[in-house]
Amino acid sequence: MSRRKLQKFSENIARANLIQPGKELFTKVKGNWNTLFFKNNNPIVLELGCGRGEYTVGMALSDPESNFIGVDIKGDRIWKGSKTADHEKLANVGFLRTQIQSLEKTIAQGVVTGQVVHALLAKQQQPVQAALRHGPTGGLASFAELGFGKMDGHIGCLLLCLQGAD
Repeated sequence: MSRRKLQKFSENIARANLIQPGKELFTKVKGNWNTLFFKNNNPIVLELGCGRGEYTVGMALSDPESNFIGVDIKGDRIWKGSKTADHEKLANVGFLRTQIQSLEKTIAQGVVTGQVVHALLAKQQQPVQAALRHGPTGGLASFAELGFGKMDGHIGCLLLCLQGAD
């Protein structure tokens, strides 16, 4: 493993806006995101497969009345979004380092009110099915593609709108 990647991992441990296994909050946050993490009752939008967190941070900047959680398993990728959110002093954004299939450890079931599934992640059926278990029966699902000008192709992500109450 490269020295730079190891440095990013150690910075992730120190960041308050990033929750990952090994941190005390990882086991306590389920059902308590608004109370323990965001300290408000604003609605929560969850982006699965957030990569470097550009979209998560962009949404947080454009909508300060909502809370945003970017989820990705890759610590060296999620580090970038966490660093940017720290630099921008964003209190309405957090990052969760976990597998999508393991969301039940940190996100309570039944709080998802709607989903937006971006095309690339939608092709990965198992993670999407695991994430949709958190939604209510008859929840709204929208499919879309998200492109960034400086990147070739599209970034895949899944957005889940969560109720503001814990």
